[in-house]
This record gives sequence, C-alpha cells and structure tokens, in this order.
Amino acid sequence: MANPQSRLHVEGPDDYHALRHLLSGRQLDPEASWFPEIKEADGIDNLLKGIEVAVKAGTGGAVGFVLDANAAPDRRWQAVADHLGQTGLAPPVELPAEGYIDFSESLQTRVGVWLMPDNRRPGALEDFLLDLVDPADRLLAHARDATQRARALGAAFPDRAVRKAELRTWLAWGEEPGLPYGTALQAGYFGQRSPAAEAFRSWFGDLFDAAEAA
Repeated sequence: MANPQSRLHVEGPDDYHALRHLLSGRQLDPEASWFPEIKEADGIDNLLKGIEVAVKAGTGGAVGFVLDANAAPDRRWQAVADHLGQTGLAPPVELPAEGYIDFSESLQTRVGVWLMPDNRRPGALEDFLLDLVDPADRLLAHARDATQRARALGAAFPDRAVRKAELRTWLAWGEEPGLPYGTALQAGYFGQRSPAAEAFRSWFGDLFDAAEAA
C-alpha cells in the first residue's frame, strides 16, 4: 500500500512503469507502507508547473521529482530550483551529483530531485536504461548502427530522440519484441546494475526514509 503522504512525481507512463519495476528489486518493495505513490504528470511542462503545489501538499511526508535533463542539465535544474524557491526552499546553484534532498522546516516535508540519467550528463530515461544493458551486448551495438543508418535513409526522429530510437530498436529484437520499458525490466532484459542506478536507489531510499532499502 503506497504511503498517501509521500509522492514521487514523474513525467509520464514510461517513467512510471520503468521506475516502479526498477525499484521492485534489491530489497525495495512497492507494497511496503513507506513506499510513495508514483504520480504521472503528463509531460515535463506539467511536472514543472506542479512543483510548488506538490511540495506544499506534501506536509508530513516526502515529495520527489524525476525529470529528464535533456540537452541542458544546468538549465533544467535552474527551472526546477526556481520553482522550489517559491516554496521557501533554497536549493544550491548546482544540482548535487547524488541528487538533491532537502527538508522544509515550515512545511515539515522532505523534497528531492533527480535529473535523468545521473544529475550530470545530458540525456533522459532512455540513457539511464541503456546504461543497464551489458556493454558487450552485440545487439545493442547493432541497434545503434541501425539507428544511424535509418537516419541516413531519412528516418524523421529528431536528435533528442536518438537514444529512444536505439533502445526501442534493441528491445524490438528481444525474445518478446517491443516490450515496454517496465515490462522489459520485469522480464530481466536489463541488468539493473549501473553506477547511476545504484545512486538513484540510494537517493530514493534516503528521500523516502526507506529503512528497507539498506
């Protein structure tokens, strides 16, 4: 049963399912009483606009936000920090490499932010998931080559979607072609171990005070 006082806000359904299944492993239990409700914001703009309301509504619990850094992590963090500042928090100029966590004394709420993939690199959820694939996986290398070849042949996806195209191409060649991210995680397609994944789990456990995460 999710904790009604704690929420993790994400951009959309891919994030919801991927993170829920990622967090289901390694002694993290989505059915535990401390586990937050995961809320989809239906896009980055809605997530950013909802930060102030979400923080102010989190009295007595914890509120987290997971967003894609996309091309400019510094600008994305500044946008988040501006909204957090409106709640009385004073976030640092630079997002900590281990993710942001602070406590609002006035609201009695823990607040956290994680920028995909690792609070430093440009990128998105897909970069985070690609880090979970075995680097020696020959199909992943082929998927990347095929994606570049498709672009040369006129594939219309933009630069910002290259990693998404690579990941979905790789998933299309699995035992069950084209599984969604969360289902692929549950089915064991990803190794679930990378420096960013371990750091994310630590951030998550610290934010939501999950003793079980230790």
